[in-house]
Amino acid sequence: MKRNYLIITIVIFVIIGFNLFFFNLIKKSQIDFQKKILIQQTELCGSYLEQFISEYESDLNRIIFKHIHDIHSIFSNNKIMERINNDLKSFYSKYQQLVSNISVYDTKNKYLGIYLNDHNEFVIDTFSRQKTNQLQPKDIIIERNGVYYNYFPFFKNDQLKGNIVVQMNLRKYLDHVFQLYRIEDIQWQWLINKSEKIIYSNADKEVTFVNIKTFSDSLEQAGIKLIEHEIIKANSIKIAKAPEVINSIMASESFIIREITSPNG
Repeated sequence: MKRNYLIITIVIFVIIGFNLFFFNLIKKSQIDFQKKILIQQTELCGSYLEQFISEYESDLNRIIFKHIHDIHSIFSNNKIMERINNDLKSFYSKYQQLVSNISVYDTKNKYLGIYLNDHNEFVIDTFSRQKTNQLQPKDIIIERNGVYYNYFPFFKNDQLKGNIVVQMNLRKYLDHVFQLYRIEDIQWQWLINKSEKIIYSNADKEVTFVNIKTFSDSLEQAGIKLIEHEIIKANSIKIAKAPEVINSIMASESFIIREITSPNG
């Protein structure tokens, strides 16, 4: 009788052991599968962002070079203004998920503004400003109160004559792109710079990230990296630990993204 109990006990422990083994094996397989999905999504999403931003930069530069010999006369020649207006409106329409306003400034405090109203109709404003136009001599992105301004200078005889300035709604654009990949309370996206500042996140507002330096260090490396880490809530209660939170991270090669995420951006 005792021998039967011993055999039954051994069998039960063997069954439990096999169940634990297969449970851990299945869990590992699920984690490996999720990692592959993360890498694929990061590659697809990252490539899309890079291509979109690259086309944005190229198209705007193409407009400037197309009108390089007469853009400085935009405020003194109606035909030139009309041609440039049409090109800028086409550019705006193509990139309206990112662009919220386009302006042109010159050295004489003239101003041209292009934007879409609530009825999705173009509004064109042009006037002389009381305030002196602060021109930028090179391509640069400047952040003011969470809004990013992309400056493109134009010249005549190597003299700075004005700027085309594109106001970018980065949050709106990234929300538009990342909504295809975000799964509430399970998967989210974020943007970090080398100074360990989070530029964008669509995670729960109460969530903060542990060991953020690990991510900023990875920006120096090419390719896609997987990083396991911890997250906590604002009340300092840990809600998930490594390897329960896995990040797939990719460094950007785009000038605009690098400018936006630079420590001085």
